[in-house]
Amino acid sequence: MIKSAQDYHTATSYHRHDMSGHFLDWSNQPQQFKDYPLGPKVILPKAEPPADKTLWSIWGQPPLLSGNTSLTVDKLSQLLGLGHTLTSRAGQTHLRSAASAGALYPNEIYVGVYHVSGLDEGIYHFDLRHHSLTCLRPGNFKGFVDRASDIADPAPLVASLFISGIFYRSAWKYRARAYRYVLLDAGHILSNFLLATKVMGYATLWQFAFNDEAFEHLLGINPKKEGIVACVHLLGQPNVHPETKEIKPLGTSFTAASQTAAVENTYDEIRQIHTQCKTVIFPKAPLTDMAQRLGCQPPTWQPIQKIEPFPAYPNYLECVLKRRSRRNFIPEPLSLIQLHQLLNLMGHHWRHPRQPPVNYRACLTVGLWVNSVETLDPGFYLIDLIKDRIGLVKTKRDQGKVAAFCLNQDCLKNGAAYIMFMTNMADLDLFFGPRGYRYAMLAAGEIGQTLYLGATAQGLGCCGIGAIYDEEARRFLGLNIESVLLYLLAVGPVKSLPSV
Repeated sequence: MIKSAQDYHTATSYHRHDMSGHFLDWSNQPQQFKDYPLGPKVILPKAEPPADKTLWSIWGQPPLLSGNTSLTVDKLSQLLGLGHTLTSRAGQTHLRSAASAGALYPNEIYVGVYHVSGLDEGIYHFDLRHHSLTCLRPGNFKGFVDRASDIADPAPLVASLFISGIFYRSAWKYRARAYRYVLLDAGHILSNFLLATKVMGYATLWQFAFNDEAFEHLLGINPKKEGIVACVHLLGQPNVHPETKEIKPLGTSFTAASQTAAVENTYDEIRQIHTQCKTVIFPKAPLTDMAQRLGCQPPTWQPIQKIEPFPAYPNYLECVLKRRSRRNFIPEPLSLIQLHQLLNLMGHHWRHPRQPPVNYRACLTVGLWVNSVETLDPGFYLIDLIKDRIGLVKTKRDQGKVAAFCLNQDCLKNGAAYIMFMTNMADLDLFFGPRGYRYAMLAAGEIGQTLYLGATAQGLGCCGIGAIYDEEARRFLGLNIESVLLYLLAVGPVKSLPSV
């Protein structure tokens, strides 16, 4: 029985000598896109790309505590396109701007429209394939969303973006472990939207501690197959909104859209952890510094160099469109400047001020395994993105050990460095209950997508890895029994970057 984050993580851990065989059921491969047979559709206008900006110039901007106060349908179209869009095609798979484990893309986006010029108020589903909106509910539901988001003082929201996960899309391949990837992939999308709102000058309010059941009811999804995992509100000009009347359930044709194959295997571990995650707990005390809770500490720290400017080419839009998971690494070192540029980019993202009342990124500690970086000793480091410093925990040659605990993926052996996201599971459960697992995985995916874009800007390869021998990784890094490695990204020079 799954009752905690630790229970789920342990139950879905991979062990080298205890891996059962698994064959993909191609006759029940999940659909890549969610379709609604009913409901009026709105074809969004073609969005003009943003001005020529680099990633560095965007992240280096002053914090957006306020911004544009009006939102038009053209701007909403542009925001959705920048946040999540199709980029190319590999066989029958449509690749997208946000990274996804196994290119399975389990996440869907819904839009609450409260005050968008040129678009009727309502709740919509974003059809990524046709760049359109399907109206699920007409009317203004801003008051309902305020209450479900636990916003004490009604905020001047003009629109909301709800990010869900369809469990079977990932479970088709990853089975009970799939909930990890649903959350990581949602974090990747969140990162793109944070970047897009900064480019467009909109202040945002992120909500992770919302009422799951209320949003499931509002959006008309099947909670046994799909769950809401994150919400981003766009702030604008205050407006008078009518009080929301009784919200009736949507018909079965809407809830049926959460099913993506004729026959879908279900996993009790996913159902149980998602149910446990629905309970919201606010910590009564400040979060523990996770870096102090891993069981390993650097004796000294050194500052992260401020490297400016960030590469001017390719620009921001090209980075989003060209982002790929590339793992054809070659045995060449990463320069110290390249590494520090990536750390600078992560630091800017980490300190974004539009956090919810609780800084959920504090659920994580970031580490670095150096395989081949100029002037840095090989070994394991911790990274403090608040104080902009890095500390060597232990000097050790990799000798292919990281690739080995990443399910023996030999293509990773030549990665110059590995950025690692870790947490203390006991602390997560203590401060947040099982929902803390959702926060930690979303944050890991969010910062991971930033690394993908930063690597793209520098012409480097980058590949996220969530499939690891969990206990083997913990022992190799020297973490205590309560701590785990959640996610890592390999970065470094690659053979060549294919054209888009």
